[in-house]
Amino acid sequence: MEINPMIDLHALRDKTVVLKVTGFPHTISATVVNIEIAGIWILTQELPSELAQAGALIKTEIRKPVVFVPFSQLLFLVATQE
Repeated sequence: MEINPMIDLHALRDKTVVLKVTGFPHTISATVVNIEIAGIWILTQELPSELAQAGALIKTEIRKPVVFVPFSQLLFLVATQE
């Protein structure tokens, strides 16, 4: 039985992943909402605090922040094959 270590990106939809984005000091845990050619859309509660640490100004509370992350900004993404 051959084991393929590569995961099809579309298989990540609705899965929880851990990713590191350029410019953010910590990894982020998020759920993949959608996959596009240039990147992924993620749903996370951690991102507003990461944005605040990076100096961004958020004036209103974002309850379910969905954010587009370009593949060019990903340092790594960890997912399970299960």
